[in-house]
Amino acid sequence: KGMSHIPTRQKGAVVETPGEEFQVHVRDDLPVSQPGHGEILVKMACSGLWYVLFRLDMAHIQIATVTMCWAYHGGRSVSPRQGALSGDWIAISGSGGGLGHIGVQIAARVKKLRVIAIDTGADKEKISLESSAEVFLDYRKEDVTARVLELTQEGAHATIVVPGSKQAFETAPSLVRNMGIIVCVGLPRNDIQLPISATVCAARGLSIKGCSVGNEDQMNRLLQLALQGTITPAIEVYDFAETPKLIGKLTRDEVRGRAVNFLLLLLLSRSHASMGTKRSWQGQPVGNEQGDMASTPAGPIMAIFESFRNELDEHHDRRERIVKVSRDITALSKKIIFALQRVRSIHEPLPPKIASENQGRFDQINDLFTSIVPEVTHINAWRYQRQVSAGLQEFIEALSFDHYLRTQKLITHAETIAHLPPGIMVTEDDYLMGLFDLTGEMMRFAVVALSSSNANANPTQSTKSQSTEDDASSTAHLSTTQAGIVLDLRAFRTECEALSIPRRVQIMRDFHKKLEVMQNSVEKVERAAYGILVRGSERPTGWTPDLSGPVEMEIH
Repeated sequence: KGMSHIPTRQKGAVVETPGEEFQVHVRDDLPVSQPGHGEILVKMACSGLWYVLFRLDMAHIQIATVTMCWAYHGGRSVSPRQGALSGDWIAISGSGGGLGHIGVQIAARVKKLRVIAIDTGADKEKISLESSAEVFLDYRKEDVTARVLELTQEGAHATIVVPGSKQAFETAPSLVRNMGIIVCVGLPRNDIQLPISATVCAARGLSIKGCSVGNEDQMNRLLQLALQGTITPAIEVYDFAETPKLIGKLTRDEVRGRAVNFLLLLLLSRSHASMGTKRSWQGQPVGNEQGDMASTPAGPIMAIFESFRNELDEHHDRRERIVKVSRDITALSKKIIFALQRVRSIHEPLPPKIASENQGRFDQINDLFTSIVPEVTHINAWRYQRQVSAGLQEFIEALSFDHYLRTQKLITHAETIAHLPPGIMVTEDDYLMGLFDLTGEMMRFAVVALSSSNANANPTQSTKSQSTEDDASSTAHLSTTQAGIVLDLRAFRTECEALSIPRRVQIMRDFHKKLEVMQNSVEKVERAAYGILVRGSERPTGWTPDLSGPVEMEIH
């Protein structure tokens, strides 16, 4: 909306007396910082509050976004491929908290694990059992380690430590069996460590893992599970003016589930809550449930998830549009390459008909790239880079092949960018992969060129006897075009083999795969040239095929 719509003052919660007896006051006269170069200013609608924020940095109150993806990431760390199978035991400390109860639901309902919930208080017991925990243990009333051993015989297969308390981390190693997994999610003070020596860890074969935020795919799946009702987060909603009261409940561990602080009362209005609409698989509203949704306490929460779903739907639609454009670019690029394979010379102007046809296809490709520029700029340049990459590499292959036939030179990275509309990002990876694909087309071009002019290597001799000097002059040779493309391919192979590629997983895998294909292509051309220069020279002087009978073809 522009800088003119940014207010100069904002509401905020301020810690005025940092320390053990801190006090929080809500003020509405705090200045709004103006974003600088490379910065954005975000207007918060609601946020989650986590007690560890205040213990780690008492000087400032920080607002944490809803971090349910952390719970999903913790559950994912004990997936079957990590060692925990369906039906295995898992102990989750802090099971009644904002992250813990989501972790319980994912472990029990999605991963099909047997969950031992560990927390304290009747409210935490209720939310843990409602989240599908099989057993609840109150660490203030029971010997948790003894009860876990009693239930599991050998100990749990894995444990997730969600709270940032010293007691939770000290108890974790005693809850798991040998070869068990300890997943650390909570953020305690830096002086709190797991009470286990390296010798004991090695002897018992324990695996200790740390979990931070999840990735975009995990968050998408978690939101889908929430929309389907598989995951039902327990949320207590507080007005922003209640921040001091909420922080007091957090310090006393009295918050049940996730505490959400609403900063915009608009989210609680009937109009925004009406976003919670049941839809069919085609996205059309089903029934007239908007009024009921708005009148229930869950209305605002469903409205938030509906807005998330709308954003995800827009993301998927945008990605599909980009994938379709990339496929169209790939098809047009292949047509350009097929047309160029009809050319029989290099470093010369292309035949007018082929040049005209290909220019029309290049114009169509430019229009396709232009159509997705708004979709792949700024942050989306990397978000959808994989969807654009396939078509872009095929375009680079066609463009570089056209450039080589005209100039007998490789097109540079800068020249490639100049042939694309502004806003289309050409990474070094895509440029290099496109050139690797070029060698395959050069190989096909070279083999056809060598085969079609093979007869020139042994010109037809007259039936009359020739002098020794004439025999010597008929030695097999390569034409300028043939020799040029063979030497160019060998030079390109040498340069590629000398490249130093950073140790990035994706580019390293693709690089070695395409390098091997490129080496095979060059070897095919070398063998074809060998067949002309060496094997052709071994033919008797004056040898010609018997044109009166079937022509015997020699394959190189």
